[in-house]
Amino acid sequence: MIRSKNVGSSKYFTYEESKETISSKKAFDPNQRRERRPPYQFKSGAVYSGEWKGGFRDGMGEQTWPDGAKYIGEWRENRAHGKGQFIHVDGDIYDGQWANDKANGHGVYMHVNGAKYEGLLGLTTACRRQGGRSTT
Repeated sequence: MIRSKNVGSSKYFTYEESKETISSKKAFDPNQRRERRPPYQFKSGAVYSGEWKGGFRDGMGEQTWPDGAKYIGEWRENRAHGKGQFIHVDGDIYDGQWANDKANGHGVYMHVNGAKYEGLLGLTTACRRQGGRSTT
């Protein structure tokens, strides 16, 4: 049996980080242009490098936490959203769809020991069982 960690757990994608912005405006403005800025370190110690829209992470980017965990992928309105990869500190990797800072949709979870799950994650238990398969 394969067990996956809580991919995109609140240890990494915190409410505080989702509200922290580098802009004096606290509201997201979808009409802002995307731009690249120098890496930004959050109060949590996590460092983000990538695209911004206004003062919010939006577009392609990479965030690394102090313990070495890393998310590389799409961001929308300061949250991991779209296609992305999360690399756990122990080497396990989830590569797939994200919604609002959580693994959500089709993806592949690869354990460092070689076990692998491919299918739906983050949805209801009934949905997760449809079409997913585990291999070792």
